Amino acid sequence: MQRYYIIEALFVLLGAALLVAIIKYPKDIFFKLPLEIVKLVLSRIWDFVSFPFIILSIPLYYFAQKYNWGIAPALGRFIDWSSRDGDDEPYASAKNLNVSFEEGDKHVYIINSGQRAKELIQELLEALTQKHIINEFLFTERGNGMSILFPKHIHFYDFHLLVQHLSNELGTRNSFGIYKSEKLGYYVFQDNKTANNLIGYTNQKKLFSIYMLDDFEEQYLKLNQRLKVETGWIERLDLAELKI
Repeated sequence: MQRYYIIEALFVLLGAALLVAIIKYPKDIFFKLPLEIVKLVLSRIWDFVSFPFIILSIPLYYFAQKYNWGIAPALGRFIDWSSRDGDDEPYASAKNLNVSFEEGDKHVYIINSGQRAKELIQELLEALTQKHIINEFLFTERGNGMSILFPKHIHFYDFHLLVQHLSNELGTRNSFGIYKSEKLGYYVFQDNKTANNLIGYTNQKKLFSIYMLDDFEEQYLKLNQRLKVETGWIERLDLAELKI
């Protein structure tokens, strides 16, 4: 019987490599690797189970938007969450900082391409089932840029959705959101590494993220000082009264 020495040698080498890995990285082998395998299996099961629900949700979402049903936002979030990229996960949170969002002023500052801002906001307002009208927004030109004051009563989620929409349409680092109250101020902008995370920093230099597929009945910032948040491009701007 012919023996396949090359294949046997490969198995020996693979076994030796596995043994070395177990000795050098026992935590990864015995804890992280099994966890990743379980997550992969559960992800594939979820893909199989969720598909019929997504198919049924799409026509329901269409009618909910058309006739202004209250369930429309929840359906939209479910569809987004169910179809998201597996790599697009929320960032970890060391602590959640609650925000009394209705108490503060909300702005978006556009560094370039401010002329398109009104059109872009109007597009998204239509998708938000006419909760707001464009006349509620105050547009002020500032040199080559523009600041937009949002209505006081806008919801935490809707504000950050508009921040995200403007960033996606105008390009990275061309716009960002500003929140200012007596107790808290922060800058917030789209994370360029993921699709559904916004990141930013507060007036006390606390770094945070906001995951746009979370449930926003509670309004909070997910604090995490290990986040990689570049702040220089904002701090170089002369924001005057918009400075947090």
